[in-house]
Amino acid sequence: MRHPHLLSLGSLAALGLLIGCDETSSVSPASPLPPASASEARPWKESYQSTGTIAPGVRCSAPLLLVSLQGGGTATHIGRYTIVNSHCVDPTNGGLTEGTFVKTAANGDQIFGRYVGSSIPTGPGTFTISGTVTFAGGSGRFADASGTTTMAGTLDADFSQSPVPAQVRLEMLGTISY
Repeated sequence: MRHPHLLSLGSLAALGLLIGCDETSSVSPASPLPPASASEARPWKESYQSTGTIAPGVRCSAPLLLVSLQGGGTATHIGRYTIVNSHCVDPTNGGLTEGTFVKTAANGDQIFGRYVGSSIPTGPGTFTISGTVTFAGGSGRFADASGTTTMAGTLDADFSQSPVPAQVRLEMLGTISY
């Protein structure tokens, strides 16, 4: 027995399509997702390797030493990149201060920033590195970059040479907004 006041499942489905996809609806299956806000924090993950030297430098007053590095890595939102960075290290306590960097993506967009941290000896010429990286602008899509990551990794140095050659490997996790 059919009940005239009950709709069939097919009728309900058709009604749902008509109501859900009318021209005044703000959401439809064809509507794209809204773009991420320029100030929205996005996850950042990075692997980094560099080589350089440790030596006295004008930028770092004694007893601090200047660590100058060049290298590259891969990170979310930038892909493969090159980097130039430097910082002062206090040989009496391992403190890393006045760190600055410029990361350059394959398309030329750049991220600028600074970092601080510490180095702890774990063996002859080997140190564990930890610290905080702060994004502070850039160019291209990163012109207004901001955010913070933690960094952790190692530094290997050959103190039998002058200037001291160094190799750094780091992993970073945090957020970036741009």
